[in-house]
Amino acid sequence: VYMPTDYGDYECFENYVATCAAVSALYEDCDAVQLIVAGDFNCQTGSRFYEVFLNFAVENNLQLSDLNRMDGVFTYCNDAGTACSWIDHVLSSSVLDTLVISCTVHYEYVSSDHKPVFVCFDSFLDDTKPSVKDTTVEIGGKFVPDWSKCNDHCLINYQHELDLKLSKIVVPSLLY
Repeated sequence: VYMPTDYGDYECFENYVATCAAVSALYEDCDAVQLIVAGDFNCQTGSRFYEVFLNFAVENNLQLSDLNRMDGVFTYCNDAGTACSWIDHVLSSSVLDTLVISCTVHYEYVSSDHKPVFVCFDSFLDDTKPSVKDTTVEIGGKFVPDWSKCNDHCLINYQHELDLKLSKIVVPSLLY
């Protein structure tokens, strides 16, 4: 999706609002549980587009992963090197944001007037399995899940494992 540039007119602003709405609609129409939106938002703190950008993040329950971890950086610099701004951003769902280890701008890349923003995540799927006693309780001699002890990351792992198991079930065509 191409984010409009702010040329100071009303049409640019309306196009920016419409583009944010289009990205929100894409997210609503898909089955994704988590979301990462990254790229050139043509928006920096205090700019005319900034409120729309923040509303987009809030409406989609997204965290400002880069803005919350870096300060005093720039991601765009014009060819003359006379104007720099921070207009490229990384937004992510709360669960994914908790997995962010670091967020940096790599100024050494000169292939564009935009500098890449690198985000490193701890891990999307936890390799360590919690012990049975950590996530279950014994009721009537049986161990059952204690969902109150599960955080969002645990639930995502459960959903992933359940999806894998369910995808292996063959449903006879007569049942369709």
